[in-house]
Amino acid sequence: MITHHAILALLTAIFTFLIIVIASNELARGFQRLKLPLITGFILIGILAGPDVLKMIPRQSLDKLFFIDEIALAFIAFAAGNELFLKELRDGLKRIAIMATAQFVVTFLISFFVLNLISSGLPIFAGLSQPLIIGASLLISTIFIARSPASAIALVNELRAKGPFTQTFLGVIILSDILVILLFTINFSISQSLIAGSGFDVFSVVIVLIELVVSALVGIIYAKVIAWIFSLKIRKFIEYTLFLLLGWSIYWLAHFIEHKSVELWHIHFHIEPLLAGIIASFCITNNTKYRLHLQQVIETLSPYVYVAFFTKVGADIELNVLIAYWKVAFILFFIRLFAIAVASITGSVLIKDNWKNTLLSWTPYITQAGVSLGLITIVANAFPQLGAEFETILVAVIIINQFVGPPLMKWAIVAAGEAHKKQPNQFLGIRDVVIFGLENLSINLSHSLQKENWEVKIVTDEPIDGYTEEAKLLEIVQVKDFELETLKNLNIDQADAAVLLMTDYKNYQLTQTLSTYFNIPNIVVRIEDFSLYSKFRELGALVVEPSTAIVNLMEHYVVSPHAVSILLGQQEGQQTQDIEVLNPQIHGKPLRDIRLPLGVLIISITRNGQTILTHGYTRLRLHDIVTVVGSPEQLEQVRVKLQF
Repeated sequence: MITHHAILALLTAIFTFLIIVIASNELARGFQRLKLPLITGFILIGILAGPDVLKMIPRQSLDKLFFIDEIALAFIAFAAGNELFLKELRDGLKRIAIMATAQFVVTFLISFFVLNLISSGLPIFAGLSQPLIIGASLLISTIFIARSPASAIALVNELRAKGPFTQTFLGVIILSDILVILLFTINFSISQSLIAGSGFDVFSVVIVLIELVVSALVGIIYAKVIAWIFSLKIRKFIEYTLFLLLGWSIYWLAHFIEHKSVELWHIHFHIEPLLAGIIASFCITNNTKYRLHLQQVIETLSPYVYVAFFTKVGADIELNVLIAYWKVAFILFFIRLFAIAVASITGSVLIKDNWKNTLLSWTPYITQAGVSLGLITIVANAFPQLGAEFETILVAVIIINQFVGPPLMKWAIVAAGEAHKKQPNQFLGIRDVVIFGLENLSINLSHSLQKENWEVKIVTDEPIDGYTEEAKLLEIVQVKDFELETLKNLNIDQADAAVLLMTDYKNYQLTQTLSTYFNIPNIVVRIEDFSLYSKFRELGALVVEPSTAIVNLMEHYVVSPHAVSILLGQQEGQQTQDIEVLNPQIHGKPLRDIRLPLGVLIISITRNGQTILTHGYTRLRLHDIVTVVGSPEQLEQVRVKLQF
């Protein structure tokens, strides 16, 4: 029975951890300035706030927060399945399969061989019989294959990484965690037989196969439930809460089935929640119309889930473990590192990758987290003969992997040229705009921009039959979809702006693609659902929500009609333009010391995504974006001054 004291202790633990997470989310941003991944910052903040340093949350309180791990791991499984979009992976499936096979086979064989070869010199095997050493080596080698999809997906999202290198390692990491569950279960049964001195139990392998089939069926059922939730017209907060609780319920179901199987049949029948979650998300992504909906939910929730999960990972780390067993932990770390490097290079050679990616190929596979920790716990509980040091040493290895892995992965993504951070805007004097969506507003906007000497192209995936006259005067292109290859064929790389006038889901998907693959300085999006505002802003888009925009416009007309009329171009001969500072001689000079044409008005400066209201002492810096109002001739003089 749950007591009042237990409930109070749980609420206290949750509240304390929530404060730590909020602090972690803010403080970890500083690690990005050191070129370290966010997740490394989360882990370090967790260690600092944890039981071994500042003691903000005691060890027993962390034990009460196990549900955070389960919710996060289920979410990570959903995120992993969402990455397996077959239409995008079709060209890379062969590469992923070959690399995953190489990682799976070579890493396991090398680890098993080396562990047995040096077993007499490792404290972890001290005093064990030969069958125990073989069984332990089988299980450790299997655990060495496990990766960390959470770390990989978090880093890919942080860097907005896209490309064959990223696609391959992400697919391999996700596939490896599916395969390692199968291999672990088989080797677990073999180890039990070896340690017990009995023969190989075929029945155990049959149970394993049945468990995997049932896990897959559970995933398919959950896919239907999630799709049903997405079909409901409910508030986003309720939908997100149901989504997270549904993921957690997979763990409830797994615990319930295992308990009942022991009670009724005296066997441990265990469905794998991670596998079920991956299959559920995979089915939604590839077999339903809710792929973009699922992607939006995952991207909305991922920052909150990742900060909580990795901060708790850091708080759970026992520093005394790492200190006490650092020598043997580093030996095992380097054994795994060597096996991964050989496996990765072997796979890269088989897929005929270029030399640069071959040299980088081993770096994304170092990280380990939730799955590995879970497997270690299972082994330690099942085989007390291995000693208390077994779990401690392997946890220390994971700690090292979690510190070394994320920075290496980030470095590799950047070195491979697949990190797509927003580049500084460059105005080259070519004023081109692409408008996505065909309607009266896009027609009127095109005519207005043409009067300002903009080259306008309208792109639509809808019929253009009703706009035959406009099609004669404007460049209107009809496409079948807005996939990457289609957009590349439109030659929009040099566009100075893009305007999106379609549905919110189409706009969001297209904004992601444009901001990742095309260096378009300004992406302007009209949205209908204002709750999506922050998601578009995170992608760097300028957002217009019609009803709010009209209210704000009328308010400013009342407060400052003269300024609004200038900005809207209602004063004859006046235009507004953003000009980037490219002239090194201008760098560091205050505006008052720069000779600009009389009558020119400097509205603001945008620096590193932040808007600065100017005064005479504001100093310009290279790559500042200066918003200027003036006549076309004056604006050209300012452009020459700031850029040449």
